[in-house]
Amino acid sequence: MKSVLEGVIGEMEREQGVFFLIRYFPDPIRDEPLNIGVILLSVDKSGNQLPVVRLTKNWDRVLRIDPDADIELLSQLEEFWQMKLSETGSSAGAALEQLNESLSNTLRLERKSSSTTVSLRDGKGLLTDNFEGEIDRLMMLYVEERH
Repeated sequence: MKSVLEGVIGEMEREQGVFFLIRYFPDPIRDEPLNIGVILLSVDKSGNQLPVVRLTKNWDRVLRIDPDADIELLSQLEEFWQMKLSETGSSAGAALEQLNESLSNTLRLERKSSSTTVSLRDGKGLLTDNFEGEIDRLMMLYVEERH
């Protein structure tokens, strides 16, 4: 059985991160979002920001709610956000705020209305020793359909 001290030391070795849910709002009047992805941010021991962006690969839920959804545009957001968050010198907070604003504007232009938006849910902290496994766990927990 682990001692309390061993548990504390184990927690100290884990890396801190924060995750944001990417949410699609097909109808802002109803204000019922669908989680379509996750952004996971960590900072390595050198202080470098390590972002991981993952969007769903199965858009069936979105299409059931919004048959006119622009899946091609939504699918491109993963690469776009990964690139923006990985740019040298941009802080995570500023980059996420800018992405949140530009993303909503892009979707509004594409749909030629203000009825569809994508936004980020406020970040939540986490501790992990495996960020690749953590993004998979978060996708299963918050995004992917359960059968």
